[in-house]
Amino acid sequence: MCLFEGAGIIRTFRASLLAFLVFCLGASSVIAGGACGTMVGGALDFNQIATTVAIPDKFPPESPVMFSVFSTTTILIPVSSCAAFGRASLERGCIRHDRCYDTLGSNKRECDGILLGDWVGECHRTFKSKTPPAENRPLTDEQFVNQMCLKSCLSFVHAMAEVQRMNIGGFCPSCDAFTHAQNHPLYFPENSE
Repeated sequence: MCLFEGAGIIRTFRASLLAFLVFCLGASSVIAGGACGTMVGGALDFNQIATTVAIPDKFPPESPVMFSVFSTTTILIPVSSCAAFGRASLERGCIRHDRCYDTLGSNKRECDGILLGDWVGECHRTFKSKTPPAENRPLTDEQFVNQMCLKSCLSFVHAMAEVQRMNIGGFCPSCDAFTHAQNHPLYFPENSE
Protein backbone atom coordinates (compact mmCIF):
# COMPACT_ATOMS: atom_id res chain seq x y z
CA MET A 1 0.00 0.00 0.00
CA CYS A 2 1.39 3.38 -0.96
CA LEU A 3 1.14 5.61 2.10
CA PHE A 4 2.63 8.68 0.54
CA GLU A 5 2.55 10.11 -2.98
CA GLY A 6 5.88 11.94 -3.18
CA ALA A 7 6.08 12.83 -6.89
CA GLY A 8 2.39 13.75 -7.11
CA ILE A 9 2.70 15.98 -4.08
CA ILE A 10 5.63 17.83 -5.58
CA ARG A 11 3.84 18.35 -8.91
CA THR A 12 0.66 19.56 -7.18
CA PHE A 13 2.56 21.82 -4.80
CA ARG A 14 4.75 23.21 -7.59
CA ALA A 15 1.76 23.97 -9.81
CA SER A 16 -0.13 25.63 -6.94
CA LEU A 17 2.86 27.66 -5.85
CA LEU A 18 3.70 28.68 -9.41
CA ALA A 19 0.15 29.95 -9.89
CA PHE A 20 0.44 31.82 -6.60
CA LEU A 21 3.82 33.35 -7.58
CA VAL A 22 2.43 34.47 -10.93
CA PHE A 23 -0.50 36.03 -9.09
CA CYS A 24 1.96 37.84 -6.76
CA LEU A 25 3.92 39.05 -9.76
CA GLY A 26 0.81 40.45 -11.39
CA ALA A 27 -0.51 41.98 -8.18
CA SER A 28 2.80 43.55 -7.25
CA SER A 29 3.15 44.98 -10.76
CA VAL A 30 -0.16 46.75 -10.31
CA ILE A 31 0.65 47.90 -6.77
CA ALA A 32 4.22 49.00 -7.43
CA GLY A 33 3.82 50.26 -10.97
CA GLY A 34 5.67 47.40 -12.65
CA ALA A 35 8.29 46.44 -10.08
CA CYS A 36 8.10 43.47 -7.74
CA GLY A 37 10.01 41.94 -3.72
CA THR A 38 12.27 43.69 -0.99
CA MET A 39 12.58 47.41 -1.11
CA VAL A 40 15.37 47.90 -3.61
CA GLY A 41 15.80 51.46 -4.74
CA GLY A 42 12.30 52.29 -3.52
CA ALA A 43 10.62 49.56 -5.58
CA LEU A 44 9.08 46.32 -4.40
CA ASP A 45 11.20 43.27 -5.24
CA PHE A 46 9.19 40.26 -6.47
CA ASN A 47 11.51 37.76 -4.80
CA GLN A 48 10.85 39.24 -1.36
CA ILE A 49 7.09 39.19 -1.92
CA ALA A 50 7.23 35.59 -3.10
CA THR A 51 9.49 34.53 -0.22
CA THR A 52 7.52 36.38 2.44
CA VAL A 53 4.15 35.15 1.28
CA ALA A 54 4.85 31.80 -0.36
CA ILE A 55 7.61 30.24 1.75
CA PRO A 56 6.45 29.76 5.33
CA ASP A 57 8.70 30.12 8.37
CA LYS A 58 7.49 26.82 9.81
CA PHE A 59 6.09 23.41 8.95
CA PRO A 60 3.23 22.81 9.29
CA PRO A 61 2.64 26.26 7.83
CA GLU A 62 0.74 28.79 9.91
CA SER A 63 -0.40 30.80 6.89
CA PRO A 64 -3.97 29.89 5.92
CA VAL A 65 -3.04 30.12 2.22
CA MET A 66 -0.03 27.79 2.49
CA PHE A 67 -1.86 25.50 4.89
CA SER A 68 -4.74 25.08 2.45
CA VAL A 69 -2.32 24.31 -0.40
CA PHE A 70 -0.51 21.66 1.63
CA SER A 71 -3.27 20.25 3.85
CA THR A 72 -4.48 17.91 1.10
CA THR A 73 -1.12 16.39 0.21
CA THR A 74 -0.77 13.77 2.90
CA ILE A 75 -2.83 10.64 2.52
CA LEU A 76 -3.32 9.23 5.99
CA ILE A 77 -3.26 12.17 8.37
CA PRO A 78 -4.17 15.84 8.24
CA VAL A 79 -1.10 18.06 8.38
CA SER A 80 -2.67 19.91 11.32
CA SER A 81 -1.94 16.79 13.42
CA CYS A 82 1.78 17.48 13.01
CA ALA A 83 1.61 20.67 15.07
CA ALA A 84 1.21 18.47 18.17
CA PHE A 85 4.86 17.43 17.68
CA GLY A 86 6.04 20.99 17.12
CA ARG A 87 6.67 23.15 14.09
CA ALA A 88 9.86 22.77 12.09
CA SER A 89 11.50 26.21 11.89
CA LEU A 90 12.48 26.92 8.29
CA GLU A 91 13.52 30.50 8.97
CA ARG A 92 17.12 29.74 10.01
CA GLY A 93 17.74 28.00 6.70
CA CYS A 94 16.29 30.97 4.83
CA ILE A 95 18.55 33.39 6.71
CA ARG A 96 21.67 31.30 5.93
CA HIS A 97 20.52 31.04 2.29
CA ASP A 98 20.08 34.81 2.03
CA ARG A 99 23.52 35.39 3.55
CA CYS A 100 25.04 32.91 1.11
CA TYR A 101 23.43 34.68 -1.86
CA ASP A 102 24.62 38.03 -0.46
CA THR A 103 28.25 36.88 -0.15
CA LEU A 104 30.41 37.97 -3.06
CA GLY A 105 31.63 35.05 -5.16
CA SER A 106 29.24 32.48 -3.70
CA ASN A 107 27.84 29.66 -5.83
CA LYS A 108 24.06 29.60 -6.33
CA ARG A 109 23.84 25.80 -6.46
CA GLU A 110 25.81 25.51 -3.19
CA CYS A 111 23.62 28.16 -1.53
CA ASP A 112 20.47 26.33 -2.64
CA GLY A 113 21.94 23.05 -1.36
CA ILE A 114 22.60 24.64 2.03
CA LEU A 115 18.98 25.78 2.18
CA LEU A 116 17.59 22.33 1.45
CA GLY A 117 20.05 20.70 3.85
CA ASP A 118 19.02 23.06 6.65
CA TRP A 119 15.33 22.44 5.99
CA VAL A 120 15.76 18.64 5.89
CA GLY A 121 17.75 18.75 9.14
CA GLU A 122 15.04 20.78 10.81
CA CYS A 123 12.37 18.29 9.72
CA HIS A 124 14.41 15.48 11.29
CA ARG A 125 15.03 17.44 14.51
CA THR A 126 11.37 18.40 14.91
CA PHE A 127 9.79 15.07 14.05
CA LYS A 128 12.40 12.76 15.55
CA SER A 129 10.44 10.12 17.40
CA LYS A 130 10.70 10.47 21.17
CA THR A 131 10.15 6.73 21.47
CA PRO A 132 11.79 4.73 18.69
CA PRO A 133 9.83 1.72 17.47
CA ALA A 134 10.51 -1.48 19.36
CA GLU A 135 12.05 -4.28 17.33
CA ASN A 136 9.43 -6.55 15.69
CA ARG A 137 6.55 -4.54 17.15
CA PRO A 138 3.97 -2.46 15.32
CA LEU A 139 4.20 1.29 15.66
CA THR A 140 2.06 3.01 18.24
CA ASP A 141 -0.43 5.55 16.90
CA GLU A 142 1.84 8.37 18.07
CA GLN A 143 4.89 6.87 16.36
CA PHE A 144 2.93 6.36 13.15
CA VAL A 145 1.65 9.94 13.08
CA ASN A 146 5.13 11.22 13.90
CA GLN A 147 6.62 9.24 10.98
CA MET A 148 3.93 10.57 8.62
CA CYS A 149 4.66 14.11 9.85
CA LEU A 150 8.37 13.62 9.13
CA LYS A 151 7.56 12.35 5.63
CA SER A 152 5.17 15.27 5.09
CA CYS A 153 7.77 17.78 6.27
CA LEU A 154 10.45 16.28 4.03
CA SER A 155 8.12 16.24 1.04
CA PHE A 156 7.13 19.84 1.76
CA VAL A 157 10.70 21.18 1.96
CA HIS A 158 11.79 19.23 -1.13
CA ALA A 159 8.83 20.67 -3.04
CA MET A 160 9.63 24.19 -1.83
CA ALA A 161 13.28 23.75 -2.82
CA GLU A 162 12.23 22.55 -6.27
CA VAL A 163 9.95 25.55 -6.72
CA GLN A 164 12.66 27.85 -5.36
CA ARG A 165 15.09 26.57 -8.02
CA MET A 166 12.59 26.57 -10.89
CA ASN A 167 13.61 28.10 -14.18
CA ILE A 168 10.79 27.95 -16.69
CA GLY A 169 11.44 29.71 -19.96
CA GLY A 170 13.62 32.33 -18.34
CA PHE A 171 11.21 32.82 -15.41
CA CYS A 172 13.61 32.18 -12.54
CA PRO A 173 13.02 34.42 -9.51
CA SER A 174 15.88 32.83 -7.55
CA CYS A 175 18.27 33.37 -10.47
CA ASP A 176 17.30 37.03 -10.51
CA ALA A 177 17.71 37.27 -6.73
CA PHE A 178 21.14 35.62 -6.88
CA THR A 179 22.34 37.88 -9.70
CA HIS A 180 21.08 40.96 -7.87
CA ALA A 181 22.75 39.85 -4.63
CA GLN A 182 26.06 39.20 -6.39
CA ASN A 183 25.90 42.62 -8.09
CA HIS A 184 25.18 44.29 -4.72
CA PRO A 185 26.84 41.99 -2.14
CA LEU A 186 26.48 42.64 1.56
CA TYR A 187 29.27 40.27 2.62
CA PHE A 188 32.78 39.81 1.34
CA PRO A 189 34.96 36.73 1.90
CA GLU A 190 38.02 37.42 4.04
CA ASN A 191 40.40 36.56 1.21
CA SER A 192 38.80 38.94 -1.32
CA GLU A 193 40.30 42.28 -2.11
